Amino acid sequence: MARVSGYGQTGPYSQRAGYGGIGEAMGGLRYIVGEPDRPPSRVGISIGDSLAGVHACMGILAALHHRERTGVGQLVDAAIYESVLNMMESLVTEYDQLGHVRERSGAILPRIAPSNVYPTRDGIVMIGANQDTVFARLCTAMQTPALASDTRYRDHEARGTHQQELDAIIAQWTATLGTRELLELLLFKLEEEQLMLAAGRSRWLAHATREVELVLDQIRTTEVIRAAQAQAAAEFLRLPPDASLAQLADAAPLPWSDLLQDHRKAFMALTAEVTALAEVNRGLLTTGLRAARETMLAVTGSVETYGRTGQSVTGDRRARLVDEAY
Repeated sequence: MARVSGYGQTGPYSQRAGYGGIGEAMGGLRYIVGEPDRPPSRVGISIGDSLAGVHACMGILAALHHRERTGVGQLVDAAIYESVLNMMESLVTEYDQLGHVRERSGAILPRIAPSNVYPTRDGIVMIGANQDTVFARLCTAMQTPALASDTRYRDHEARGTHQQELDAIIAQWTATLGTRELLELLLFKLEEEQLMLAAGRSRWLAHATREVELVLDQIRTTEVIRAAQAQAAAEFLRLPPDASLAQLADAAPLPWSDLLQDHRKAFMALTAEVTALAEVNRGLLTTGLRAARETMLAVTGSVETYGRTGQSVTGDRRARLVDEAY
C-alpha cells in the first residue's frame, strides 16, 4: 500500500491538508527561489506534488522488489514536504555543521561561473560553462582564448571569485548575436572539437575548413599590406627596408609615433591570444591522444595509468582503464 500526503501518516501535522506550494515552503525550496532583494518566489510548476509522486513511485518499486524476495508487503508513506526536503542538496548540512543559511541568488549559484542567463540580440540564452575544458571552449567561441588562461578565470575557484565581471564579459558578447545564431555557433565549436577527438564526425568539417582558410587568407592579406606600407615608411624615415615596428615608432614624428606604438601593442596582444589558443588546442589533442591510447588497450595489451604515488606508469592488460591509485 502507498500513501501520499502533505505531512505523512504520523506526527503533529499528519491530519492537516497537504498542498504542493506549502510543502515546497516547508521543504525549503521556496526560500531559496527568487532574487536576493525580493520575497521568495515559486517554481513555475507544481514541483512539490510531482516530487511526492516520484518518491512514492520509487518506494512502490522498492516494496515490490522486497515482496518478490521475501513474500512480505510494505507500506509506502510519501510526504510532499519530505520529498522536497530530500532534493535540497547540502542545505541542511551547511546549516547543521557551518551555521550557514543558503539565501536566494536569482539566476546564479554563488561561486559557480559561468552559469547564468545571458542576453542575446533578440532574447536570452542559458549558458553553463563552469567546468574548465568547457569554459576554454566557450572562450574559443568568443574569440578570446586568452581568457581561459587568465589568472582571474583559469580555474573553478578563480572564476567563482570574479563571477560578476566574468558574467559581464560574456553578456557583452552574447548581446551581439541572435539566439539561434549563438546556439549554432556553440554547437559548431563543440563538434569542431569532437572532429579532432573522434572519427567519423564530419558534419561540420566543411565549415571548419572554410573558417580556418578564411583566417589564413586574412592573415596573408594583412601581412602583404603591412609589409608594403612598412617598407614605404622605412624608406621615408631613412631606415633599413626590414625595420621593425619599434624602430619605425621611435623614428617617426608625433602623432605617428604614438599611433605606431599603439599598433605594436595591439599586435602583441593579438599574438598572445593566438598563442593561448594554440595552448588550448594542444591540451585538447593531448587529452584525445591519451583517450585513444586507453581505448587501444585491448589491441596493444598495455596502457598508461597512474601509480599510488601519482606518477604515470604503464600497466598490463589486467589494468584495463582503472586508476591504480585507488
